[in-house]
Amino acid sequence: MKKKLFIALLAMFVALPAMSQSIVDSFMKGKEETCGRINISGKMLRMMANADSTMDNDAKEMFENVDKISIITGLEVEEWDKQSLRKLLKNYEELLSIIDGDQNIYMYTKDNKKYTEEFVACIYTGDTLLLISITGKIDVNKLAELSDSVGIEGLDSLKKIND
Repeated sequence: MKKKLFIALLAMFVALPAMSQSIVDSFMKGKEETCGRINISGKMLRMMANADSTMDNDAKEMFENVDKISIITGLEVEEWDKQSLRKLLKNYEELLSIIDGDQNIYMYTKDNKKYTEEFVACIYTGDTLLLISITGKIDVNKLAELSDSVGIEGLDSLKKIND
C-alpha cells in the first residue's frame, strides 16, 4: 500500500510541471527553430518597472504580478497547427475575436477562482501566427497599459474592447 501511495505521489509531482506550462511552451514543442521567440521573466519586468521613474503605479503593480511573458513571432502555421492550438485552448475562455481583412485576432484567459492565471493572444496574419502568453496574477483590464510599457504590439487590440 505504501509503495502504491509513493508511486502515485511521485507521478503527481512529475506531472505538475507539465500541467503548469503556458500555451506557448506546450504549442512550441518541436517548432523552436522555425520562428522567433521572446521570453521575458517576471524578474526582468520588475527590474524594468523599478528603472522607469515615469511608469505609473498601476503599470508597476501589473509588472509585480506577472510571472512571464512569452511571444512567438513569424511562425508559419498550417491548418493542423491551428487545430492543435484550438485543442490546447479548450479550457480557456475566449474574450474576443476580431476578423479584419487577412488578420484574425483571438484573445483568451485561463482563470482560477481568484484571478486570471494566463492571458493568451493569437494573431493570425495570413498563414503567420503571433502568439503571446502572459502568466501570473493578471488584471486583464490593465494589459493594454502593459502593452504600452513593454511595446508588445499584439496587445494593442485590447484597446478595441473599450471602443
